Amino acid sequence: MRSPEKALNIYQHSVYQSFYNKWNYSDRTINQLKNSGNFRLVRNKKVSGMIMDYDGFVRNFVENMQDMAVLPQWKQLNETGTGIFKSSVFRKFLQGFYGRKTSVQLPPPPYFISTDKDKVQRLANLCEQYATVAEWFNLNVKTAIGMAVKLDSTIRKEYHLQEYE
Repeated sequence: MRSPEKALNIYQHSVYQSFYNKWNYSDRTINQLKNSGNFRLVRNKKVSGMIMDYDGFVRNFVENMQDMAVLPQWKQLNETGTGIFKSSVFRKFLQGFYGRKTSVQLPPPPYFISTDKDKVQRLANLCEQYATVAEWFNLNVKTAIGMAVKLDSTIRKEYHLQEYE
């Protein structure tokens, strides 16, 4: 690969990594059940226990993890990148992003604000840290989804409900 191709590849990864999507937990129904008097509407202890386990897991291992681990790592990674990447690349990408197919365009040379070895190594290390936290977060989300599916199945079984058609 020639130098411009390598630079473009690096910028593409950096632009896509710079997006952050917040996972939002909607707990309105669970809060209504809690506020009804400690789940008195749910008389089945197995179901109420599973609801509480699911809610606790999502709050502690998904919602809190995103706020206390994923988001800070993402912020640190992006802040470090501002000392290396030219922000004009991100701006031009975003200007064409909504409603159209757009691609990352290289800035004029020199492609980077800094190529200092220590800064680049710090950024690479932060990328690895962020990837690790993101993978751990994804495992927790998959666990929560598994818990939700099991809870749904148990509710259907315990209350003799039919599957949706």
